Parts: sequence; C-alpha cells; structure tokens
Amino acid sequence: MPGVVTKSIGVVMACHTVDRWPSIARAIESVQSQTLRPHQFVVAVDHNPSLAERLRKTYRQISVVENNVARGASATRNAGAGHIDAELIAFIDDDEVATPEWLDRLVEPFANDAVVGTGGRYRPSWQVDKPTWFPDEFAWVVGGHYLGMPESTSEVRNVWSGNMAIRSTAFRLVGGFRTDFGKMGGVPQPEDTDLCIRSSRVTGGRWMYVPSAIVDHEVPADRSSFNFFVKRCYLEGLGKSAMQENIGDKSATDTERSYARKVIRRCFKRLASLRPAQVSRALAIVIGLLAAMVGFGAGKFRKRRPATSAVPLAIKPARIVEFNLTQPISDIDEAIGDLDGYQQVWVVTRIDGLPFSLSTFDSNDKHSIGPKLLRELEEVNYERLRRITGDHRAAAIVRGEGCTEVVPARTDVDGRLTVVICTHNRPTELRRALDSLANQTATGFHVLVIDNAPTGSETKSMV
Repeated sequence: MPGVVTKSIGVVMACHTVDRWPSIARAIESVQSQTLRPHQFVVAVDHNPSLAERLRKTYRQISVVENNVARGASATRNAGAGHIDAELIAFIDDDEVATPEWLDRLVEPFANDAVVGTGGRYRPSWQVDKPTWFPDEFAWVVGGHYLGMPESTSEVRNVWSGNMAIRSTAFRLVGGFRTDFGKMGGVPQPEDTDLCIRSSRVTGGRWMYVPSAIVDHEVPADRSSFNFFVKRCYLEGLGKSAMQENIGDKSATDTERSYARKVIRRCFKRLASLRPAQVSRALAIVIGLLAAMVGFGAGKFRKRRPATSAVPLAIKPARIVEFNLTQPISDIDEAIGDLDGYQQVWVVTRIDGLPFSLSTFDSNDKHSIGPKLLRELEEVNYERLRRITGDHRAAAIVRGEGCTEVVPARTDVDGRLTVVICTHNRPTELRRALDSLANQTATGFHVLVIDNAPTGSETKSMV
C-alpha cells in the first residue's frame, strides 16, 4: 500500500480483577515497550475501584479510567476509548503480551483510506502442553490464530477485540461496542465481530487481518480440558445466533458457514489418514461443530431484548453540564444541580469559554464528581492544561482552586489577530503547529486552518 502512516494511535486495555495482576503487568509492560510509541495508553477498569487505585499507584505514567456504567468488556473498552483523542484506537486484553512491533504492524494498512480497521494474530501461549486431541482448526476456542486463517495481510470480515485497531471516527460513528452484548466475566459473545460488521456497513470500509501484528495470548491450564472445549464451542454458537439477530441479516454468519464446510473437508482428510492422533482430532472437530450447532439453535429460541446503542455515553437520560475550569471545583455541585431521573452526568469543561474536555460520571455518585474530575485533569490532560494556560494557572486548576488570574507574560490581542495555516495531508505536522500556537504568550487570537484539496478526513478529525 502506498504512503507512509503518520496517524496517531491510542491504546486501550480493559481489565476487571486483581486476580490477574501478573498478567495485567505483563500486558502493560509490552505496550510500553512498543517500537511505535502510542499517543495515549488508557487502562479501563470494570467496576473495581481497588484495582483502579492499585494501577494508579503502580503506573503513574498511564491513564486509568473506571467503568461505572454497564458491566462487561464492551462497556469497559468504550469507557477507555472515550478518553482517546488519537486518530486510531487499538485494543489489547489483559491476558496478552504484545511483541515489540505489534503497533507498527497493526497501523500499516491504514495508509489506505479504504481501511476502517485492522486486527492481528493471536499466538496461543499454553500454560500446560497442548492436548494431542486438540485440532488446530479450533484454536479460536482458546483465543488463537487457527488453521485456515490468512498467513499474509488480507481482507477479512472481522478481527478479534483483543488485537485490533480502528479509526476513532468510525468507532464513534457506530457507537462503539454494544454494551448489551459481549464478554461478561468468562462468558463470551462476539462483540468484536458485531462491531466489525456494523462499522464496515456504515463506512463502506474494510477490515484487514495482519498476521505479523502478534500478541501472545495466555491459555490457562483449565482451558485445555475437553469439557472446556465443548462448552466454548456451544457458547460460540449461542453468541453467533445472538449476533445474527442483532445485525438483522442471515448473511452476517456467512463466514461461519464457509468455515464449517472447510473444516468438515479437513475432518475427512484426518479420518482417512487412520493415524490415531489425526483421528482423535477429527472426532474433536465433529463434536465441536455439533456443540456450536446446538448452541446456535438454542439461541434461536431465546427471547432477547432489543439491541441498544453501545457506548456508555449513549445511555439515557444524561444531564449535560458546562463547567469553566477557572472556577473553584467546589462550585461543581451547584453547577450540576438536581440529578433525579438521570443515569449519567456529562461534564463539558471549558477554559475561558473554550471547550477543553468531556467527562462522563455516574449520577449515583454526585459528590465524587469533583475529585474524579480533578484526578482526570491531572493524569490525562495536565500537559495540555499547561500548554494552554501556563504553569501557574494549570497548577491552580488541578488543585481545584480555579484561576481567574492571567499570567502577566501572556497578553490578550482581543481578536485583532488571525493566524492562517495552509495545509495538505499533513495532520501530524499540523498538530505540532497548533500545539505551538496554544503555547503562545499572546492570547485572544483566532486560528484559521485551510485544508487544501484533502484526500482523506484525518486533518479535519484532528482539528
């Protein structure tokens, strides 16, 4: 694909239990060791304040976001993605270790504007020896690249959420992952396939599978049993039935039907070999397919509630509050007012009237909104605060004091000056130019960006 990828990328990792702390630590360290440094790294925690606090104390250089809305991996990933302002959003799970070139490889296909998302290879990391009866065609059962998947970068219908990247504009356009659908604890549903199909249909873009973008995925000992194999196949069928109903189109599972036909042919070849190991794997294939079919059929008889939008921000009703950061944070309770009947609070922060950030909070915890907002400003946006307001005002804001004073070194030109920037397909360079303008000692001037015959939407999205 022609072109050099210069797009910024943010990484989101979802987690929910301190029991996986060693795995969480390995995953974080692998992201921090990437040859392509992410623009942002957000760890989203699902309804576990103690885990979130431990992460903040241990990893002060990363952003920790708490999901206090709908439970589950989907809502937690959405909560993390809501704090990403990069052009691309990558997702990794807390039981994976990314190779150093993971992000580099994952972003390469985005040089083509027709690509809406990418996904990489899962390399199973068995904690015990892989069972001799286990068929490589079913490696997806343990979250692994399975026999029959592309071995070079290729267009696919879907990728997996623990190793994917998507354009942030597309992610938000479709509402992110469905919060009423997806992994809850240890019960899987194909929320990633659902997202890929919806984003392709809405944007007309395509997904690319990149086998060189590798993560090592832990396979615990309890997932090497035959009972787990059968149960996982059943749940996969159940989940794909629900996904088809969500999408509202039988063609949504065309890929599964094609996969089943190919696997059956491989099964006959294994049986024909008459070799004990091959025959045992063939029998496992038959049982796995039957379990998936039973699950799919069972799903057809289940009553499901109507699908809802996925992003936590879309849950209604929500109260929208504007808050100027030059005010003391103690004023925020009065600004929020009565929350009876509201599930969420969206706080739009401003500095001297200019929008600065959007934060989402649970309405049941009104009096903690101020402290949480301050912590978010300090951990996520402090550098941006400093560039916009100067060290003096930024420090006062994150202490919650507000700061109406203007730093003497900064002069207000009162709208009498307009800075004009002409650009063409150079969003990264333009970002640096805009950052330098935000750090000027003069204030009150206008900025006019002229986007000359763009071939994509990256510049517009960044501005």
